[in-house]
Amino acid sequence: MKFDSAIVFFEDQSGSTTLPERFFMRLYHWIIIAGLSAFSGVISARADDQTLTNQLSLEFFRAAQALVQQNETLDLGNLNLAIALNEEAVRLNPHDVDAWHFMMDLAQLTEREELKSKALQQLVKLDPSNDVVALMRLNEAIQQYQTAHERIGVYQSLLSDANRSKLSNPVASRLAQDLALLYQRLGDIEEMGRWLGRAVDWDSSNRSAVALAAGFFRHRSNDPFGEAELLTLLLLADPIDIETQILLAQLLLENGAYEGATRLYQLATQSSHVRRVRPSVGMLTDKTLAEWGSGNGPKALGTINKLQRDFSEQLRLHAIQENPRLSSLELAQILSKVPPALGTIRTAIYSVTDDSRLADSIDAVSQVYQATIDQLVENNFEPTAVAQVYLEMTWFFYWLGNDADTASRWLREAENLVTIKQTAQQRFAGWDAICREDWQQAEDILLSQVEEDPASALGMVRVYEARGQKREAAELLLSVARSKPGTLMAVYALQRLQMIFNQPIILSDTAGQMEQLIESLPYTLDRIPNDPSLALSMRLIPHQTVYAAFDPLMVDIELTNNAPFPLCIDRDGPIQPQIALEPTMSVVGLMGLDALIPIVVDIDRRLCLQPREQLVIPLNLRRFGMGLLFKQIPLAGALLSLKATSNFIATEVTRLRIHAGAMGLECDMHPVRVEGVRVTEEWLDESLKMVAQPDTNEDLYRMSMMSHWLAFVYEKPDTVVGIERAGEAVTTLTEVYSQLSPLQQAWLLSMMARPPSLDPIFTMAQQSEYRLVILSYLMFHVHQGDDPMLLAAQRFEDASIQKIARYIYIKHNKPQQPPSSP
Repeated sequence: MKFDSAIVFFEDQSGSTTLPERFFMRLYHWIIIAGLSAFSGVISARADDQTLTNQLSLEFFRAAQALVQQNETLDLGNLNLAIALNEEAVRLNPHDVDAWHFMMDLAQLTEREELKSKALQQLVKLDPSNDVVALMRLNEAIQQYQTAHERIGVYQSLLSDANRSKLSNPVASRLAQDLALLYQRLGDIEEMGRWLGRAVDWDSSNRSAVALAAGFFRHRSNDPFGEAELLTLLLLADPIDIETQILLAQLLLENGAYEGATRLYQLATQSSHVRRVRPSVGMLTDKTLAEWGSGNGPKALGTINKLQRDFSEQLRLHAIQENPRLSSLELAQILSKVPPALGTIRTAIYSVTDDSRLADSIDAVSQVYQATIDQLVENNFEPTAVAQVYLEMTWFFYWLGNDADTASRWLREAENLVTIKQTAQQRFAGWDAICREDWQQAEDILLSQVEEDPASALGMVRVYEARGQKREAAELLLSVARSKPGTLMAVYALQRLQMIFNQPIILSDTAGQMEQLIESLPYTLDRIPNDPSLALSMRLIPHQTVYAAFDPLMVDIELTNNAPFPLCIDRDGPIQPQIALEPTMSVVGLMGLDALIPIVVDIDRRLCLQPREQLVIPLNLRRFGMGLLFKQIPLAGALLSLKATSNFIATEVTRLRIHAGAMGLECDMHPVRVEGVRVTEEWLDESLKMVAQPDTNEDLYRMSMMSHWLAFVYEKPDTVVGIERAGEAVTTLTEVYSQLSPLQQAWLLSMMARPPSLDPIFTMAQQSEYRLVILSYLMFHVHQGDDPMLLAAQRFEDASIQKIARYIYIKHNKPQQPPSSP
């Protein structure tokens, strides 16, 4: 960890002593050990052994985690050692859910199926409400069947009426989804559709099932409203999924549900901003069209003007990079043009409302088209691409510019490049007659193709209006509006029609149903991108405000679904399955704690959260890297703060930083205090009395603290209170250690410091025949490959101890790789 160098003085530094000092110290140790051999009595284990057992288990668990997490590359030796240590952890505390979860992760990393199965079995027993584990266990059982038909039988048995009630809805939904995919591979499309429908019914937050159903039914039936319903469920399954928002908005726009489309496009715009991606020009064009279609021309113009301002700002930034000396006036004169499609929409709005800015808008679009042509020609694009732009310009000037001369000039340019289709030739000829107000010729040309060509139909509208035939004009406008509601000509026709009748017009029953569907969505949905707390809230709740030096540091992560619809917990869902915790610690005399490494916590204990449902994840912070630090500074104490971030994004420039991503939340925990000790003469007197006759865990805790005090005595003798009592403390601790039970000895070895003065204790540990003592020594006091315990442990009768000793021996004696040449 990054702060290990700041606390190195807690390690054994006997190498700094002189040769005479080491000789007399070793002699002194052997005298003490010889004297201890005369003791025949052993202190009775009246302390709370289960507490010690759980704490020792936690130390093995954390050591196993460190082997995996603190190595940039996953070394197989480290993984095997981590598995062996974690096996010891669950052997000591078989009810440790976190250790079993870690065992499952290790099994997956090493592809040990039998270990994964064992971990899953235990987790199902220990945490029966964990949907994720239950689903994994069921899938593991299903995988034992080899043929598709056998698996179908198992799925159907699990999902039968007799067994369905034993499964939660989210689990049943995912099993039904898997069964549907199995039927798809067999080519049974009807059964696939049936089970997909059940998967969606049982859990509408199952995003992958809803997405599959939407795609399946879209290609199986021509039911736009049914497709909209499924896309709405998909939207609720992930309220800030931009792809779903745009798909639904496009479907609404194509069917004339303009108000609903406007709402969805606005939601997509907000989600894009939150995800820090720039909305595409195409999406903004459709958004503008939907806004105008809903009757809100000023809002559509506002969208276009904002995009133009954004483009202008980008041009100014680029200009400043090219020439930093540009004046404010010069920068203000740098203005961008909007893309032709948006410029055309703006011109169409002005033409309907007889806006005085119409002529300027026509001129602006003309300039953009001309610039586009120049760029295409300069870059040697295919003639068909150039001709397409000429044809767009031709249509623009006939329809909105009412300029036959300019339009015919661009048409001739297109004809020089490609052959124009007969329908287009007639359309342009008819509009040329309209611009010259030759109404009869226009009718003769256009009337025959008004049904298949909306542009010709709009031309006949001009003819009817010129003759005063309002009814015929209105009928044609309605026909154009209904033909392709998602096009500019259809929206133009609808706005003209609504101005005639002075009231909103619903284009079809499907459009009306879609509007009602979108209207039924909770308006919380619109504010979630900018305020995710409307959907989800998160709190960090410590169990206490003050913790003793060896207390479990228990903190709850509490997640609450505030939305009126379920939210799934998934890597592709609205709630990511991991939360980042950033610890901040303050310890007197210890610097560098601002570099504590963030903690990543798995929260995937549920597949989804129902409305108003809470998920509480209890954490013992001693399980993480900070637990090692607390173990090494029991005298100092600390002030601890935490910051939690959900749906987090990690970035690193000069240092690692954690940010909340889309629908991410941040919350802080009020600081808590871990008590330390102020070493005084009184404290030493009390401690020596307590450890002389240990009968509670508090006495053992005091022994650990005294070992750390002795480390200070060795490290900084001139600054330590009661240094003259160090010899008495060494004698007492050494005598008492020999009389402790094996569990107590193992626990003490896992928690104590190792100053040279306490070497007699570690010599006794090296000579121990108790597996827990040997294991504790191996894990927490072997720092060199020549430690005699390594060879002794490899000859121990217990196979697991032999294995761990062998892994540690290899770890410390592995030859160093030479540095790679540059």
